[in-house]
Amino acid sequence: MIESSLTHQGFRYHYRLVRGERRRYAPTMFIGGAFQTMRSLAKFAEVFSASTDVILVDLPGSGASDPLPTGYGGDFLADCVRRLLDHLEIRRANLVGVSFGTAIAHATAQNHPGRVDDLVLVGTMSRMNRRIRHALRRALAAMASNDVNAFTDRVCRVLLNYGKRDRIPRFRRAERLLRAAISRMTEREMEQFRVSSQRLLVHRSLDMSRPLQPRTLVFTGEHDTVTTPACCRQVAATGTEAYSTVVHGGDHLVPLEQFETCVGLVEMFLGGGPVEDVPGCASLERVGCLALQALAAPAAGRPIRLPGAMA
Repeated sequence: MIESSLTHQGFRYHYRLVRGERRRYAPTMFIGGAFQTMRSLAKFAEVFSASTDVILVDLPGSGASDPLPTGYGGDFLADCVRRLLDHLEIRRANLVGVSFGTAIAHATAQNHPGRVDDLVLVGTMSRMNRRIRHALRRALAAMASNDVNAFTDRVCRVLLNYGKRDRIPRFRRAERLLRAAISRMTEREMEQFRVSSQRLLVHRSLDMSRPLQPRTLVFTGEHDTVTTPACCRQVAATGTEAYSTVVHGGDHLVPLEQFETCVGLVEMFLGGGPVEDVPGCASLERVGCLALQALAAPAAGRPIRLPGAMA
C-alpha cells in the first residue's frame, strides 16, 4: 500500500493506492461523498483489491487535504483526478463516485473521457432541487450556531428516509454510523463540509448537454429521497451505454445499508462480462443514448430487446 500526496494548482491532496491481488479489470478509484474520507472508504479497498488496484483519494476540500474555496467546482476537481492518474502513471481507470462524489466522477468522465474505462455513480442527480437546498441551508445554519445536536439531526433527516425506515432492514445501523461519523468530525473536517456544501449550492447542476462516453452504471436505494431513482435514471439516460437500477431495502445511504449487494452490483459491472441482474436489485434497465436509438430504430431484421423491457 502506498500513501502519499501531490499538488494541483497549489492545492495539496492525499491518496492511497492499494495493489490488487489480481488484475481482472482496470484500476478503480473511489470518490466519496459527505462525511467520507479515505479512511471511511477503506472497506471498499479491502474488497475490490482482490480484483484490481484500488485508489482512494481525499481531493482538495475533503479529509486532510487542503481546503478548497467555493469558487472551484467540478471541472477543477475533475482535473485533480486526471492529475492523480498522471502521477500514478495510470492511463485509464474505473471511477466509482458516491453521493457528493458522483458530480466529480461525472465531470471527469465528460472532460477526460479517454482516461475513464467504466463509470459507476451511486446516488446522483442532475440538479439539486429546492427541498434539498433548503434542508442543506438549515443544516449549515445549525452548524454556524454551534448547535451540534440540531446539525446532526438535520443531516440525518436529509440523508435518511425516516418515513420508510420499517422497509429498510439496516436503517438503524446506517443512522448509528452516520451519527458516529458526524460526532468524530474534527473542526477542520466540519469546515471542509461547510465549504463543500456551499460549493454544492453554487455549482448545483451537472452538465447534461454532453453525453457520457464511458460505459456507465447508475443506481441508488429504492427509498432514496435525496437522489431519487428517477433522478438517477435521468442522469443515466445521458450515457452512450448506460444502465440504471435500484437496490432493495435502502435509501441514500445504501452503501451502508446494503453493502454486499452494492459490491456485487459494481463487481458484476466492472468485471467486463454480460450486464445482468444481481440479487437484491431491481432488473437492470439500459437507458442510455444507444438504448433510446435502438428503441427508435431497431437493427434491420432483428429487434433489440433491452434489459427490463417488455417481451
